[in-house]
Amino acid sequence: MSNLAFCRTMPIFSVILKFVSFAVFFAFGSSWKSESDPSTGNYSMGVDPRAAPQIVIWEGSDRLWRSGYFDGMKFTGVPNMIALYSSGFKITNPDPQGKLYFTYSPSNSSYTSFEFRITWDGFEKSLFRVNGGYDWKVLQTDPSNDCEVYNKCGANGYCS
Repeated sequence: MSNLAFCRTMPIFSVILKFVSFAVFFAFGSSWKSESDPSTGNYSMGVDPRAAPQIVIWEGSDRLWRSGYFDGMKFTGVPNMIALYSSGFKITNPDPQGKLYFTYSPSNSSYTSFEFRITWDGFEKSLFRVNGGYDWKVLQTDPSNDCEVYNKCGANGYCS
């Protein structure tokens, strides 16, 4: 999609919760090269434009992780999502320009900011701030275990 935004020095998805719900435009972005070097790194994260809405992390051109499809309440590859977010997420159908919007109505009114980031080492982190504070708290990190990484156990491998 040609209308996807890119900014590698900012979080991929960032919102300030000023209303009951908010929309987040899915953007492609890349990781930093290292924890202290903001030049372009090896990882990128966004919505795979070739498939139903799902968040994907790529290492170069290779898929590293995917969230699974959105089933209306959660991403199927993130089983603890309902417990963490209280089912407040929705994804809109594409608008005429092909944009998808990810909306969230937080059940916890103390969350004042929320971000999704791609880290320099290839992890998606969901972070939040509480009651206008300045410190970010990690809500979840994906992939959460080695079995969620594509081809970790080889083709047709069994991961345990």
